[in-house]
Amino acid sequence: MKRRSCILSFCCLAVLTSSASAQTISASTVQAPLTQPSAGYPGPSRPVIGSVRVVVHDVFDPSDPAEDKWLFRRVNELHYDTREPVVRRELLFREGDPYDARLLEETERNLRRLPLFRKVRVEASPAVEGGARASPAPSGKAWAAGGAAEGGPSAGGGKVDVTVHVYDNWTITPTTSFKRAGGRYSWKVGLKDANLLGYGKTAGAVYGETFTQIEKNFFYEDPQFLGRRLTATAGVLEGGAARTYYLGLAKPFYAATAQESAGFSASYRDENVFHNYAIVPYGRVRQTTKQASVFYGRSLGSTPSMVRRGVFRAGYSRQRIEAVPGESVVAGDDREVTTTLEALFTSEEQAFIKERNIKRLYRDEDVNLGWAGAMSLTVSPRYLGASANSFYQRFSLGKGASFGPGHFVKGDTGMLTRFSGDYETSIVWNFNFEYYKRILGWNTLAARLAYDYGHQLNPSNALLLGELEGLRGYGLYYLSGNRRFLFNLEDRLFVKDNLFRLLTVGGVVFFDAGSTWMGEAVAFGSWKTSVGAGLRIGSSRGTGGSPLRVDLAYAFKENGMPGRWSLSILTGQAF
Repeated sequence: MKRRSCILSFCCLAVLTSSASAQTISASTVQAPLTQPSAGYPGPSRPVIGSVRVVVHDVFDPSDPAEDKWLFRRVNELHYDTREPVVRRELLFREGDPYDARLLEETERNLRRLPLFRKVRVEASPAVEGGARASPAPSGKAWAAGGAAEGGPSAGGGKVDVTVHVYDNWTITPTTSFKRAGGRYSWKVGLKDANLLGYGKTAGAVYGETFTQIEKNFFYEDPQFLGRRLTATAGVLEGGAARTYYLGLAKPFYAATAQESAGFSASYRDENVFHNYAIVPYGRVRQTTKQASVFYGRSLGSTPSMVRRGVFRAGYSRQRIEAVPGESVVAGDDREVTTTLEALFTSEEQAFIKERNIKRLYRDEDVNLGWAGAMSLTVSPRYLGASANSFYQRFSLGKGASFGPGHFVKGDTGMLTRFSGDYETSIVWNFNFEYYKRILGWNTLAARLAYDYGHQLNPSNALLLGELEGLRGYGLYYLSGNRRFLFNLEDRLFVKDNLFRLLTVGGVVFFDAGSTWMGEAVAFGSWKTSVGAGLRIGSSRGTGGSPLRVDLAYAFKENGMPGRWSLSILTGQAF
């Protein structure tokens, strides 16, 4: 079984890569590689970028009479505008480069992923002698098909001016959240700044109670460490009887054809846990865990339309168990050392569409509908310290299709196989399918169908289903088994954007159905169903655009709670 699983995964990835390669080869006959940015404009001589201008827009626009108010002006005064070098370091082009519409589009997507901005526009226009500018073409798309914009340069050459507009979010936010699911509560309070002093760095402190424990969190993230394309992270997380310190530094794949990535991370965790290693049965012991890992990634012949990468990672973990005076006694100094080696290969077709009012409230969303596949193998061999030879094999494959603006589907499947010693321990295969159709500008129909199959699962990795997994009205982890099915249908209503220049408001009506079961037979009689309605609230000037969701669900069957009605307060859409 182990050999068949490996062969199947490698064959599937080979088919994906070969089919994607065929598409890329056909495209490369008319397009140069992105390392020589000339694609998007035909001919032996293409326009070059004459100037690049960055325009940072404040949180509120004082030129708009509706926003020229005392409160909004004070907010602008308190806000540090994002500094121009922060934006320029994210650009994939510079003055003097050959013009390439794809680079402008990818830059816009990269900037949109940052929590700093609520809106991003990258525009190109023909340069005019004397410094005047022609009307900009958003993302340079007017020339992407090979024709020059009216009044612009011909295929024989010329210059293009690029303007990058970024609209700042208000990033100093009190981190206040309240969640309710399955009759239990979770809350957080704290303060976070996602654009510290306008330098694009994030720092914050949060205190709260999750569904299981009290947590304190102090964190810092710098996506442009030392002014370079380096991401630095550090923090302290305290939860229950555990405290974790962590730090990391990485050079990411910052663009589709970036050639390499590298980095390291380390953590130290100290906790008191109940453990059967103690001579006193189930006494509390002190468990310390030191972990460190390094990785290196390399582009495997990536092109503008197909990104292929390999990432190799090595990890080290050392766990030590000691007695707690007065509570436990441990036989000797118990230590466990584990070393892991991982190889990850990915292949992703670049076929992005830009949508609105799908999952976020009135924010642009980038959706990739191209082929995407990944396969990884993680090995923990005995000769490097593991108690038994073990490895994890992961495989995933996904694809989407568009039927017009606001109408598309996405599907993906994957398999996780765990082996320990000389026998197969477990297999989990999953399938997920999502459908979206924007019927009107303010109305989106969304559906999800998910199925998971588990083989030889134990209670610690059983498939769970409840409020947090998308079956509203049925509590936390209400069902468990080695088979799981879930269906969601939602009508998402996007009611009002920029209410009071501060809020976005929406709603939803939904139907959920699902179940888990053991064995091969489908237990239709055990299926749980619910219906309900919900409210979606977001900040039109805050970070993320992911809404607060308040759902009231009615469970048609026994749900393990006093009543059939259940109120959940969480963040983000249900799927």
